[in-house]
Amino acid sequence: MHPYFAACAALTTLSIEAQTVFWTRVAGLSGYATLPQGEAQRMAAEKPRAFAESGAALTRAIWRGAPAAALFGIWAAPLTRTARANRRRLGRHRTRRARATH
Repeated sequence: MHPYFAACAALTTLSIEAQTVFWTRVAGLSGYATLPQGEAQRMAAEKPRAFAESGAALTRAIWRGAPAAALFGIWAAPLTRTARANRRRLGRHRTRRARATH
């Protein structure tokens, strides 16, 4: 796979995973879905760790002489893993059914 195509694929995957988690959390915080206990605190606490891991992976890759085209995928991988784990975890909770108003 061409390195630039791989970088685009990494960005697309990260975008899809992150948007799915975002909208699941919005639905939960607004009452349309159920969320695990403490989800609001978790979503704030997990970001610094994920970005620190991502930055460390990028720094290691630069020091090892990774090609420029590969750097974005290396940077995105830890963020994608975190978002994918969140999507799977949040997907285990059932969506509430809306009450019939008629």
